[in-house]
This record gives sequence, structure tokens and C-alpha cells, in this order.
Amino acid sequence: MTLRPRLAAAFVLASWAWTIALVAVPLASARAPEVRLPASVSASVYLAGGFLCHQRAGRSFHPWGVRMPVCARCFGLYASASLGAVAGLFAGVTGAHGRRRRLTAHRLRVGLALAAVPTGLIWLVEWLGLAYPPAIVRAALAVPLGATVGWIVTTAIGHEIG
Repeated sequence: MTLRPRLAAAFVLASWAWTIALVAVPLASARAPEVRLPASVSASVYLAGGFLCHQRAGRSFHPWGVRMPVCARCFGLYASASLGAVAGLFAGVTGAHGRRRRLTAHRLRVGLALAAVPTGLIWLVEWLGLAYPPAIVRAALAVPLGATVGWIVTTAIGHEIG
């Protein structure tokens, strides 16, 4: 296996490890007597989440009664980026007659812009004070952007972008 596929696989594994940590930490906190997770691991995940997210309780999921380390939108982005990374790793880009074709940077920018529309629109609606959607809506509208970014990063690592 050459270096590029290894790097792409490492990105996929890292994205999944982060997504799993976002779910495992609240679970371990809720079931502390049954699940022994060192406090330093839990604190590290919340700290890392704080660098990337506002962590507002009202905008976060609370599985098992414990707030997640990131808000619902961020969780939607990370979880879907993990799925997009897997798709980018295994699916690749095939053109007519099954030949792999390279994507242009222009097409990727257009795709990324289109994927960002749902997240951007709901962010604007919230910012303008027109509505405050529940966490599940915020997470769901982040899925296209997260999946697209995960796919693009994996594809870029594999140098399939021309």
C-alpha cells in the first residue's frame, strides 16, 4: 500500500475515532460506575470540542442525560464527515466506461458551496432571530456539508483532484 491510500485511511480512522469519542464520553459519564473512562480522557474530549464549538447546552444533544462535547450542528458535521470520508476512500470517482477521472477544483468548489446551503440558511435564520430550530434539525441540515467535506478531504489525499 502506497503512502496516499494510507494517509486517506488514517484520515478516515481519525474522523471515526473523533465521532465515536463524541458519543462515548457522554455514555461513560452517564454510566460512570459501569464504564471506567479516565476523567482526563473525558475532559480532553470536552476541551477539544470547546476549541471547535460554542458547546451551548440548549443547542446540544444530551444522550443519556449528559451534554455532548459539541453542539448538534457540529455533531452532524463530524458524524457525516466520517461517512463522507468512507465514501471517498472506497467509492472513488469513476467516469464513463469505469475509468477513474479527476475532479477539477472548480467542480469541488461548486459542490461544496451547494452542500453548505442548508447549513448556511439555517445559521442565517438563527442569526436573524427568525427561528430557533431544535437540535435534530440543526444536525440534519449539517449533514450535506459534513459528508461533502469528508469526501473531498479523502479524495484530495488520494490526489484524485485535477
